[in-house]
Amino acid sequence: MDICDKAEALEQQQRQQALNNALNRPLEHGRIIDGTKVCICCDEPIPATRLQAAPNAVRCIDCQALEEAYGNG
Repeated sequence: MDICDKAEALEQQQRQQALNNALNRPLEHGRIIDGTKVCICCDEPIPATRLQAAPNAVRCIDCQALEEAYGNG
């Protein structure tokens, strides 16, 4: 592997990492559709009980569980 191949591999790795970071970054305040805060993953309304327990939640409880189980890629 020559220096050009190494540079190309490093560039691809950095681009993939930047893409993963951008795709997995939660929206700071979540999404609001028609006045209802919705999950950033599935677009379903986040239940009031979840928002009472975690006011800054951006995912519903099911999507949050998946995020915690499988992480950010």
